[in-house]
Amino acid sequence: MPIYQAHSPELAGRETLETHAENVSKFAQAAIDSGHFHALKSQRQLWSMTSSIDDYLLLLSTLSPYIALVAEQRQALFAALKAMLKKTCGDDCLTLTGLSVLQVMQCP
Repeated sequence: MPIYQAHSPELAGRETLETHAENVSKFAQAAIDSGHFHALKSQRQLWSMTSSIDDYLLLLSTLSPYIALVAEQRQALFAALKAMLKKTCGDDCLTLTGLSVLQVMQCP
């Protein structure tokens, strides 16, 4: 996304739902392969929610990659995102989609 390239290129790579699911599976497999756990139980839930632009930006501000940005960089990124989202969506709400995963393993 050009806004990320301009304001915070380190955040420009976007994880898709598919890559997120793959990474979660790799984590679980690494835990099982360690020999410290067995009997993996996993449950996935795809979810969606609506959010105002301001609430979406507030949510982003709680995520570690955004907290790690220099304050001026974060403010410039959020201002650019807000302008782009207002232009694209107007005052309509955004639909956010995510994947929640619960994994439980037993110790031998």
